[in-house]
Amino acid sequence: DSLLIKHGLILIEEREGLVNYINSLWERSELFNQLKMVYDKSLISETRLAQYKDEELAAGYTLVGPHKDDFRVQLSAVSGQQERDLAIYGSRGEQRMTVLALKLGEIYFAEERGGEKPLLLLDDIFSELDQVHRKEVLRVMTGRQVVVTTAMKEDLGLFAEAKVIELE
Repeated sequence: DSLLIKHGLILIEEREGLVNYINSLWERSELFNQLKMVYDKSLISETRLAQYKDEELAAGYTLVGPHKDDFRVQLSAVSGQQERDLAIYGSRGEQRMTVLALKLGEIYFAEERGGEKPLLLLDDIFSELDQVHRKEVLRVMTGRQVVVTTAMKEDLGLFAEAKVIELE
């Protein structure tokens, strides 16, 4: 239990740092400044572990700890509307933009922490994006190694210097 608590608290702290980093990026972005990531963490302590001991033995796994944590992305309130959880109430376009915003946050975080630019794998990213968001994706892709899949031939025009592999 003490190892779970010790390492679990480290993991929770690192996750909080990532969430804060991504939120600070989004706040400074014109495209994503209405998004907010919320970290739903479970509390872990000797008391909670003892409280769930019998249930854990019956279930065969640990019921409390950072492996039960989750996060969600909310869209800020606009014109009197309440904040809303995009996984539940977001349109497909809003959900795609949220995934893009998360990926961009991960990219910048990895570059800052690791000092290298990660390989981007983007599957059909343009299908439901408007022109403004397409330009943002293209801006981020500049100077990076990227693999993009698309079902739309017209998307190929976005990549002037790309090596295209066509599958039929």
